[in-house]
Amino acid sequence: MIFNKRATVSGIINRIFSRKPSFKNTEKEKIKGEIEALNPWFYPLEISGVKIIPGIYPSKDNQDLSTTALINRHRCRKTLLVDEVTKRFDFSGARILDVACNCSYWTSVYISKYGASSMVGIEGREQFIKQAKLYYQSLGILNKACFIHANIMEYDYDKFGRNEFDFVLCAGILYHIKDHGYLLEKISKVNKDILLIDTRVSEQGEEFEESNNLCFNAIEATRDKKVPRKEDLTNILRKLGYEVEIIPHSFKTVAGVDSNDDYNAGKRVSIFCRKKQ
Repeated sequence: MIFNKRATVSGIINRIFSRKPSFKNTEKEKIKGEIEALNPWFYPLEISGVKIIPGIYPSKDNQDLSTTALINRHRCRKTLLVDEVTKRFDFSGARILDVACNCSYWTSVYISKYGASSMVGIEGREQFIKQAKLYYQSLGILNKACFIHANIMEYDYDKFGRNEFDFVLCAGILYHIKDHGYLLEKISKVNKDILLIDTRVSEQGEEFEESNNLCFNAIEATRDKKVPRKEDLTNILRKLGYEVEIIPHSFKTVAGVDSNDDYNAGKRVSIFCRKKQ
């Protein structure tokens, strides 16, 4: 038998370069494509090893939605919505309602790291529900979630049982609607224990009509908005039977939690509400 060294080497090279991409690389490219199709994202997440860069581009026209600002918001609000809240509430086995949930990031943390058992997320933008499903699937917790595409002001909350949810999250939405009392009353009927609110507030209760890019600013049906007065909001909550605590913050004013969202200037607050027994 004659050994053909050139043919053997050539065969090895051909086999190397004719190999198909590994399943792992193919799957990662698929995930990248799914993520890009759902741009823009509000949170700096990671899905199946792919890091997500949040924001709307070009950021020159959307300074408050730049990547740096969104990452800063996430970092600062985590100290309130996760670190401080978990000191006050044990999520083990908790049933959660996430109102205007976006991709339901905060609730994913309550489930995956703190033992909440289930969640229902209501969101008016279908794109963010798709983001939520992709993210929850990557975490292996999609089976604990139910996402509903609906206007939070028109949804029939009576479909849920009274006191059905141990914990209700209402973050970043009250200043995108006008009738705060109506929504909070609906929520309180299905809330057994804790209501967590994170919202802008204003001294006068500023009314305005949303006119810019609605991507991160609620939906067309709620262009008519009102930033609630903190005093009015706490009065509503107390009348609904809640004990009210403004959660103290420890972070400084930075891009993303400045201007209309400046906690240090009292323009935004996180409110921890516990139902009186």
